[in-house]
Amino acid sequence: MDGYYQQAIKRVLRYIDSHLDETLSLEDLSKVAKVSTYHFHRLFTGYMGISLGQFIKRRRIERSMSQLAYTKNKTIQVALSSGYDSHAAFTKAFGKEMGMTPTEFRNRMQQKKGEIMMHLKNAKVEFVGFVEMPDCPVFYIRRMGSYYVSPSEAWKKLKSILVNIDAVYTPGEYMGISHDNPHDADIEEEALRFDACIAQEKRLLAHKASILQQGAEEGILSGGRYAVFRHRGPFEHLGESFHYIYGSWIYTKDQKLRDAPPFVRMPYVFDPSRTPATQESDIHIPVK
Repeated sequence: MDGYYQQAIKRVLRYIDSHLDETLSLEDLSKVAKVSTYHFHRLFTGYMGISLGQFIKRRRIERSMSQLAYTKNKTIQVALSSGYDSHAAFTKAFGKEMGMTPTEFRNRMQQKKGEIMMHLKNAKVEFVGFVEMPDCPVFYIRRMGSYYVSPSEAWKKLKSILVNIDAVYTPGEYMGISHDNPHDADIEEEALRFDACIAQEKRLLAHKASILQQGAEEGILSGGRYAVFRHRGPFEHLGESFHYIYGSWIYTKDQKLRDAPPFVRMPYVFDPSRTPATQESDIHIPVK
């Protein structure tokens, strides 16, 4: 668990991200931290490796970059929503940080985004169709933290359980669920949740007590209507396919998302005959 001052700094970081369009003074942020002004500035710099003023300026530029890349807001709108009081002040700060004007950055990002989306559409993922699924009881292993690490840890633990009951290389319904958006500023990396799941088939229910004793939990993978996408290639590249689906496909189709997590069906996760290049998995996006 974080100590008092780590919690204070993280509380301030969340406050800054939700008030970037306002004046952020050292005095006000010290009150949020519940630390004296004199000490807070030094604590912040020591913890973050950058001064408070520099951090706020960088976060405002980072937020403006997102708006320039993914919205059609005019530059003055982006400037005002990022805490700058004029187009000129914003352009000067942006140029100093990025080495180009906001307009140049937007043009480059639009070109790059188009190239990336076209590459992903052609090479990584394809829309398969829609399916209606019933609720699916599962055994699952949950691991928390960076999605670069937690999935492999969860699958490793699930595999060890299946090895112990001599069921690891028999056919099974394997699903991976990433519950959280890693780009959400309100969710810290250590709070990201990943579940490695296997459907509660008859052959596994005979070993239910052992499976639970070894650390698995029981849950329900929500049924309903899903849009299904076939991902070909290493599981490490699934993020690129999700990026295409949420960054492009969803905007070209008249589909509304349901309040349920997406999941990935991974039938070959433990298949030793599959190389990363020949792996296939199906991404399921909950839609109405």
